[in-house]
Amino acid sequence: MIRFAHSALSPAHVFLAVPPLFCLYKSKDAILRNDFPAFAVWHGWWHIMAVAAASHCIDLANGGGGLVKRLEL
Repeated sequence: MIRFAHSALSPAHVFLAVPPLFCLYKSKDAILRNDFPAFAVWHGWWHIMAVAAASHCIDLANGGGGLVKRLEL
């Protein structure tokens, strides 16, 4: 998805991957600390953020206005 965002949109759109990757990092850190509740929370957010960022990129690439445009309606 990072490669797609870079090529189909712009290099700046690669930064949409930062929040999901941060959540993934925190979930891996929770595993190392044997903190299952924290792992469950961060891993869940990883899935939510990754789907949101990917959906936003696909919408923009297909001519949609993205989330901001949808909220203005």
